[in-house]
Amino acid sequence: MPSDVPGIAFLSGGQSEIESSRNLNEINKINDSNFLITFSYGRGLQASALREFGKKQDNIDSIQKAFNHRARMNGLSSKGEWSENLEKVSAA
Repeated sequence: MPSDVPGIAFLSGGQSEIESSRNLNEINKINDSNFLITFSYGRGLQASALREFGKKQDNIDSIQKAFNHRARMNGLSSKGEWSENLEKVSAA
């Protein structure tokens, strides 16, 4: 990759949210390049919030909590700091 490319994003399609976070985390734990490595956050960020929305559209707190949780987990994964334990603790 040319050095002026600021980052690399891969698609998380076909993976669950947790698989996406786990895989991104593992990549970033060994990333010794200057590239920021992330993924396309469509499913990895929105699926839980959309599930909550489908249950009860006016339950904004539940929808926002689901979205915030995924955003936090993905943020940690992008730095190689995510863990299964944090996934469970943070969701509770």
